[in-house]
Amino acid sequence: MTLKKSGIVFDLVPPLTKINNLIFGRTWIDSPGEMVMTNLTTGDKVVLYFQPCGWFGYDIDHQFLVAFVAE
Repeated sequence: MTLKKSGIVFDLVPPLTKINNLIFGRTWIDSPGEMVMTNLTTGDKVVLYFQPCGWFGYDIDHQFLVAFVAE
């Protein structure tokens, strides 16, 4: 992804998405894991870690942790 005004280039790697209970039960989507956004111009990096949902999707909190990495 490139910003038009500044020309800064970003790379985004999203976490995998899982679909649960596709055939039986209440269907719900979960995307646990890391999402990494890297500024390819400066080398700065942001890592978001999404917590997985609990069994059956009942205790969905949508919590995530953020880490900023400067190189």
